[in-house]
Amino acid sequence: MIAAVNTLSLSTYVIGILIFLRLSFILAMIYIAYLLWVELHLLRSSCVNCYYYDGWCAFGRGKISAMLFPRRSAPRFIEHGMTWKQLIPDSFVLLFPFLGCIILLVQEFNFIILAAIFALIFLATAGNAFARGSLACQHCLQRELGCPAAQFFRVTDK
Repeated sequence: MIAAVNTLSLSTYVIGILIFLRLSFILAMIYIAYLLWVELHLLRSSCVNCYYYDGWCAFGRGKISAMLFPRRSAPRFIEHGMTWKQLIPDSFVLLFPFLGCIILLVQEFNFIILAAIFALIFLATAGNAFARGSLACQHCLQRELGCPAAQFFRVTDK
């Protein structure tokens, strides 16, 4: 399950990096640094409070978080809540490559870049819905205990 769920994120990251490499090596490096910051921020702010801290969640991040950061409290995680404002950094992971695709298409139309846009849209919508809705969240004990993301997106049992 970990490999299947993480394929979504990794596919998005790889497409974004390839888009930025077509624009500029420096932009690709900045994007990679941003991806690392987003992942570390998630590990530091959410995973340290999760039931799966030092365990295997569907994303495999509990073990990674335990290697990097000390545990916090699960009640803090539940009380933390989630807002649209907190989703902005995650949104930019997709928005930046999408804008990069638009720039590349304006510079010179290319079917591969157009396909990259559709791939990003598919991964962000259907891919994300399947990975989280059918795989990760449906089998998550933290969701049952109280998960800000599950509450925010109204994830329920099927």
